[in-house]
Amino acid sequence: MSVPVIIHLRRRLYWHFYQIIETAKVNLRLSFLKVLLLSTRPKPRFLLSGWYGRTGNNLQQLLVALLHAKCYSAVFSVTSEQLAAAGLDDLLHPFCVDFSPARDSKIDFISNFFHYTENLFFHSSLKRMWFLEGTPPRRECLIGKAYIEKHIFCLAQKHLAPCLVSRPASFSLQLVLCLRAGELRNLAFDFYITNPLYFYKVLSGMYDSVLIVTEPGEQHFLLSSICQLFANHKIIYVDYGSRHHAFEILTSAASLATSGVSTFPLSAALLSRNLRHLVCSSCFMDEHLNPNMLSSSNVKVDIVDLPGYENLWRKSSPTDRADLLFDYHPDFLYLPS
Repeated sequence: MSVPVIIHLRRRLYWHFYQIIETAKVNLRLSFLKVLLLSTRPKPRFLLSGWYGRTGNNLQQLLVALLHAKCYSAVFSVTSEQLAAAGLDDLLHPFCVDFSPARDSKIDFISNFFHYTENLFFHSSLKRMWFLEGTPPRRECLIGKAYIEKHIFCLAQKHLAPCLVSRPASFSLQLVLCLRAGELRNLAFDFYITNPLYFYKVLSGMYDSVLIVTEPGEQHFLLSSICQLFANHKIIYVDYGSRHHAFEILTSAASLATSGVSTFPLSAALLSRNLRHLVCSSCFMDEHLNPNMLSSSNVKVDIVDLPGYENLWRKSSPTDRADLLFDYHPDFLYLPS
């Protein structure tokens, strides 16, 4: 066995044990905090320490923080200054939600309320977190995925949707497609999978017309091919500074489709009062906002199965992924129920 191979295996073994030990420490600390918060009277306040990522991720943080307050009969609030720091002041009004019958809390729990599964060595989390040098376990939440998926839609509708700065959008096309182009600039992200052309062929079998909301600049690899699939289409380009406009369109849609792994359209789906049909692929990460969270809603969710596509994506080079977007086709034709 060569020296480089031995060094590589040693490094993998080191990170394996390091993350197991760190995971145990994180879970022990969080378990202690759970006991402390449950035994405290009056109940605590939950405070946001900072923002993680862009709009969809930020809305996930707010929703998970609200779920903490609900679970622990506590208080969570967001100021106008905090919303402005995330660029959400055009999207949301400041708010305070109090689930506690008591007042004058003496304990603050401060977190960014984003990672709630990534330090657990199961399923996709195992693949995502193992052997990534310099990446310690990042879980900082006191509640788990099952609780979040069960309660997040009802909480979003009841407490966060009323805080939206509402500017209803109007359009005549049947389907709104959120076509995220950010990950396609170099196709280098193993876990941020984008849907192949086959997915849009399935969409075109459901709808004749589409309104595509996407980013300006370099075009999405599939944009022109997607347009050719629909009898009628319109494209709206929105940059990061005008994402509130994109959000207004998505929350106004009765039918919404996503283009792959993205929290932005899923956050709109959770907050929408108009959505009746969501179409997505099976390539989503359940450690973030995902279609499973709509299971308690009146929204019909069609998940287009892409068998083998995730493995093909992760094992392919960026150059091969460009071809995969066009060439992938399953052995059977998906027919929505």
